[in-house]
Amino acid sequence: MKNKKVLLLLLLTVLICISNLSCTDTSNHEIEKVKVGVILPMTGNAADYGNVFWNGCKAALEKLGNDSKVELKLEDSKADPKAAISAAQKLINYDGVKVILGALSPVMLAITPVAEASQVAVINPVANSPKLSGISNYLFNTTPLSNEESEFLANLSYKTYNKTKAAVLYINNESGLGFRNNFSKTFKTLGGEIVYEEAIPLGKSDFREIVLKLKKANPDTIFLATYYRESALIIKQSKELQYSPPLWLTYSAIETPEFLKLVSGAADGIIYSYSGFNKTTKNAKEFISIYKSLFGKEPDIWSGQFYEAVLLLNNVIKGLPNTENIGNDIINKLSINRFDGISGEIEFDENHSVKGRFLLKTITNNTFVFQES
Repeated sequence: MKNKKVLLLLLLTVLICISNLSCTDTSNHEIEKVKVGVILPMTGNAADYGNVFWNGCKAALEKLGNDSKVELKLEDSKADPKAAISAAQKLINYDGVKVILGALSPVMLAITPVAEASQVAVINPVANSPKLSGISNYLFNTTPLSNEESEFLANLSYKTYNKTKAAVLYINNESGLGFRNNFSKTFKTLGGEIVYEEAIPLGKSDFREIVLKLKKANPDTIFLATYYRESALIIKQSKELQYSPPLWLTYSAIETPEFLKLVSGAADGIIYSYSGFNKTTKNAKEFISIYKSLFGKEPDIWSGQFYEAVLLLNNVIKGLPNTENIGNDIINKLSINRFDGISGEIEFDENHSVKGRFLLKTITNNTFVFQES
């Protein structure tokens, strides 16, 4: 009888120990991987950009290797907000992602409310519509928005280059509208005149009629708030029609090898703002080396911004506990985190946006170079 009591006592002790182990709180255990959705225009009119963005992500994973805390899941937005919403819903509800990276202003404006409703963080490495500032506590803009950049360019045109009559050609979406509205407002406030404006549909290829209108309007500066393909064709067709304004002005969307191929040497002298990475820094040199080893060519600003965004996210996730609230934990840490990236230190303001740091570049002998001061 006594032995039975001892045996029962031992058995009860074992069961209690097993129960305690199974109920142990694992919230302090560091998370292994977080599923991250990536919504990019892999098909459609902006597919060239989508592939460049995705290459930046792949370069980041190559750098991280076994230290990666992210598992990337790619979906195609087709550069269409409706398709992007479907992609976001699939990533959240089926794949269980806790963070989404995306591109293009109309897409980011469409998917952010969807992500917020499910407490999923959104990181925006490239879209630049001013409407993205402060629209959600779940959205973080790691690129300067177009209100800052267009104001910088308007001041440059009027004050530095003494131009008083501007034409504005802008891509017909939220990105282009943001550039057009802020450039025109600033330029007119300074005392300048907007003599011609035109919205450009994404994918348009024949600009000869617009070039003739530009000739008639006779601006002394033309601001191109268009993507690289449209910008290249506008400049090339202007040269073919023997039209050359005193100043072509644009932003860093043109800095791709494809732009130089399309423009065929006609863009020498163009001035554009640049907020990307400095190729001479240690972090940037490492990125360039990784990118060239993977894809056999130099990276551009856009691949660099996605590379930087993935590294930022990995840095934020590292060390977080494995809890059911991992999405909110990521958001809270993003809000206070500083990150030394390839374009400098990333720190978010109260609207979850970064401050613009703009340099000037130009094209000389069909090569992108920094503008001499």
